Amino acid sequence: MHTKLRQLRKSAGLTPAQLAAKAGLYQQNISRWECGRVQPGISNLVKLTKALGVSVSQLVLGNSRRPVHEYRMSTRRF
Repeated sequence: MHTKLRQLRKSAGLTPAQLAAKAGLYQQNISRWECGRVQPGISNLVKLTKALGVSVSQLVLGNSRRPVHEYRMSTRRF
């Protein structure tokens, strides 16, 4: 996951400090996660995915399909 996090951050044009600020996290944590020293908890995964505009599966598994919430929004009936 750590290499995917770095790849997504760079493709979003963000520095570790910018991603941390956008996600409401500490820059040191971003660096630790990108180096693979530790893994983020689920609440921090959610913050990261929201800041990067990707799904949890895209971040964790590298899955490039649309986020689940996009399917829900596009299939909702009013």
